[in-house]
Amino acid sequence: LGQGLGGGVGSPAALPAAGGMLPTMNLGLGGGQGTPSNIQQLQAQRVQEGSIDQICPGKTGKTTSVGADCWKTIWTAGGCKAENVPQYESWHEVQSLEVLVADVVQWANLPDERHKQGCYGNSGAPVNEAA
Repeated sequence: LGQGLGGGVGSPAALPAAGGMLPTMNLGLGGGQGTPSNIQQLQAQRVQEGSIDQICPGKTGKTTSVGADCWKTIWTAGGCKAENVPQYESWHEVQSLEVLVADVVQWANLPDERHKQGCYGNSGAPVNEAA
């Protein structure tokens, strides 16, 4: 696994075909818990929306190496503040657009302070941490 945004967010290789569940990711929430089921549902809903292929022109949900501009668009489309967009690094480079969208859903919805501050707070971009 590489560097992830989510303080322990893993690096799922690919999302399942439509109708499948997104992988649960170790979020470092304690007790070896994966992604809470309500967040998994939000991820699946967001990824399966027909609009995912329109987030970044010329890119589909399966596209990797989306680039820093597309990453910023994904971050803000997910409801997080533009001034808090994390640096686009090698971890982001190998993820599909779908996985990046799912990651931002976690940032926008997980209740812990790190994720709330990272997405909506006034402390600037969260630091990317090793998964």
